[in-house]
Amino acid sequence: MRKSFKGEKSLKICFFGWKRAFDYYQIGGTESYVRRLASGLVELGHEVTYAMYGASKRETVLPEDFNATLVYEQRFEDALRQLEGRDFELVVSIYLHPKYRPGFFLFRKRMKRRTLFSTILFSPFRSKTKLILGSMDLHSYDSVFAVSDRIHEQIARIGVKSIVLPPPVSDVYFEATEKRTPDPEGLIRVGYIGRADYGKGFDIAVNIMRSLDKTKYSPSIMTYSWPEKDFEIRPEDFHGWGINLEITRYETYSGKIEKSVANFLKVNDIMLFPFRTLYTTIDVPLSVVEAAVAGCKIATVCSELEHTITKCSEENSNWNQAENELLSLGQKIHPNLSFLTTEFVNGENVKSIHGAKKIEFIAKLQNHALIEKYKR
Repeated sequence: MRKSFKGEKSLKICFFGWKRAFDYYQIGGTESYVRRLASGLVELGHEVTYAMYGASKRETVLPEDFNATLVYEQRFEDALRQLEGRDFELVVSIYLHPKYRPGFFLFRKRMKRRTLFSTILFSPFRSKTKLILGSMDLHSYDSVFAVSDRIHEQIARIGVKSIVLPPPVSDVYFEATEKRTPDPEGLIRVGYIGRADYGKGFDIAVNIMRSLDKTKYSPSIMTYSWPEKDFEIRPEDFHGWGINLEITRYETYSGKIEKSVANFLKVNDIMLFPFRTLYTTIDVPLSVVEAAVAGCKIATVCSELEHTITKCSEENSNWNQAENELLSLGQKIHPNLSFLTTEFVNGENVKSIHGAKKIEFIAKLQNHALIEKYKR
């Protein structure tokens, strides 16, 4: 029998849900969160499987860079059979289409004696009605995890206990801070990174960058198109606007992506995150946390970020004239644009989920599962 963290018995753990929500090979906040969590569990000696429905074909993949099993099924019912046939001790659901939730609810009841079931909430409920409707479903899980204090507090109001698991940050972003150098021409480097969609405010970022004086600023965008495109990206337009553009394919994750993102962040001084709402991302946006860790200043129009990113006092900000000009120009595009100088995430220093502490973070899920298992 393999041993895991603190000599405990290793667990067979499955992350289950819709392929488009968290596939290992996709780029995105939920995908990165689950990938890092799964990698940490593997490091602790656990056997990890992804079981996903909604794939174009049925297949099992063993990634070269990740010691886990990826099981793809076209139909939800076939993915459920994978859960039943592999004797998992812990199943963590990520996202299920509403039409499949009643079926999964009944499946959990049937499998309750054999398997522990957990779920991770990445966004708060958008209305009281949805919160109430979700109450019975959440109460049926053995444990519930929330990525932010805001979600934790929201579901506590309907009597659901949860454990806060904020996003882990890869070491490469901390290393980017140490390697940061100023622009050789003395320009203020302004960046945007993320999906080209309306909710993330892609168009707001582009319009701000177009308005900048290119003798003072160097704007850059690293983006990828979501399958349902909100905006058509034509590279020739961005070239004409004086904006450096890098387009990444949606389903191309590899370890090189992390380094590529970190390298992009370390050569930008200010990052624009003009989210119209956080419902298009996870409640603690990984891109914002990573940018803060990499030493960038954050400009946003989203007041909701105050729930997950704590503002430092203004005297800690070192704004020069060019940065104030960016703020003034940007507010003409969107009046709510403001700077956040980010040192704390969810009230904790972001470095508390880095390096050696990462093992303690990952162990939260492991130890809770073991405790629940031994209770039985």
